[in-house]
Amino acid sequence: MNSKNNCDTVKPTIRKEQVRLKIPKECTEAADNPDVIVVDRDHPNWDFRPWFKEKTNNIKEAFEGLLGYYEKDPNEFKLAPNCEMTSKEFILDMIDFEIRGIKGYADAIRTMFESGRLTVRDVRLEEE
Repeated sequence: MNSKNNCDTVKPTIRKEQVRLKIPKECTEAADNPDVIVVDRDHPNWDFRPWFKEKTNNIKEAFEGLLGYYEKDPNEFKLAPNCEMTSKEFILDMIDFEIRGIKGYADAIRTMFESGRLTVRDVRLEEE
């Protein structure tokens, strides 16, 4: 695979503003921190960390998918003979699809925290 040709054909379609997530730092750290729980204001006794972790895992998987398509060489990527698009068009479409997925999950997380519906609570403070 020729990385230079690959980057030249795909890279210009990925702009920084397309994948800027704008998720507060405390939120991103909460997914893997056993000392905090994610709390829903409507259900204060429920730990929403599993919901939150699912969304962050979906973002990670979408990034992996994005990178996977980004690294594909359109000249070596074969589609079905009856496909109505070129390999390059398919790869670019899938990159766009992954970017939309990343932004969608990130927006869901950010909206829940910015609205005050979800908060991160340190359980160590409650044990004292």
